[in-house]
Amino acid sequence: MSSARSDQARTDRRRAGRQARAAAERPEHRGRRPRLGGYFLRFGVASVVLFALYRWAEVTGAFQHVNEWNAIASGALLRAAGIGNERTGTVLGFGSGGLQIISECSAIYVLILFAAAVLAFPVRWPARLWGLALGVPCILAINVLRLATLGVVVRYRADLLPFFHEYLWQVLFVLVVAVLYLVWIERAVRREAPGSAA
Repeated sequence: MSSARSDQARTDRRRAGRQARAAAERPEHRGRRPRLGGYFLRFGVASVVLFALYRWAEVTGAFQHVNEWNAIASGALLRAAGIGNERTGTVLGFGSGGLQIISECSAIYVLILFAAAVLAFPVRWPARLWGLALGVPCILAINVLRLATLGVVVRYRADLLPFFHEYLWQVLFVLVVAVLYLVWIERAVRREAPGSAA
């Protein structure tokens, strides 16, 4: 009797396992799995379109306004911290040295990658727009802080500018944006089905 019950239990477990595997292979369940190929395709297309728009703004001179805004904002932040400076166009002067803010200083490449990643993620458009509304101002604000700290370096320790500009802030910026993106996914997207995007 005990052996018969044990055999029956094993049979039931095998049947349940087969049913679970069969259910997982149904088309409606397969459709709920994240489609990485589609994500990377959308990411690539969005990156190319956004980069093309940036290049158009650069060629037409419209992007110069962004550089000037960065110079104005970072200069104001430095003055608020008690560090005097004079702005001439996109150059912040500190008496003994200056900091020229060019297009590559505007965090445009980081913005393009972040925006493309948000637009490519398989969620509804309101969640994507929320991600852009959260991320873009944060990245711009962080970049102004970065430029202000570089101004401090130019003012007091200009010999350390290559380290801060080319190494430290590059790594910090990438980490901050990656955390920002993951926070967006965790907070705003986790309850949405991966296949629910328009």
